Amino acid sequence: DGVLLVAHMGGDALFRVSLDGKEVTKVIVRGGVLFGDGITLVSPDQLAVASLWSGVKLVESKDQWLSANVTQVYSSPRHRLATSVTVKDGDVYANYLNGFGIPYTSTISRVPFKPRSVE
Repeated sequence: DGVLLVAHMGGDALFRVSLDGKEVTKVIVRGGVLFGDGITLVSPDQLAVASLWSGVKLVESKDQWLSANVTQVYSSPRHRLATSVTVKDGDVYANYLNGFGIPYTSTISRVPFKPRSVE
């Protein structure tokens, strides 16, 4: 709807930015912290958020991203850090950094929640 959604991991915030860059507002998110490292739109009113240590979250909005709610959470295994997300054929996939040492390896796997439409 003519806006860009931007996650700020360090500030634990989600911002709604007009495409001309003249309006920036903080989205009021309820239901948990985001720590969004990577985000992707699942639908116009659903956003998947890779939240590093806290897994992958599905965030939904009913008011064009003025506010939102965390509606589903997938807690990643402890040795995996969710760094980015994407959507293919309606399923959400996360890219994880694996392991505790260097070099890290990467794994992509389907997130086991099924996005649903916001009514």
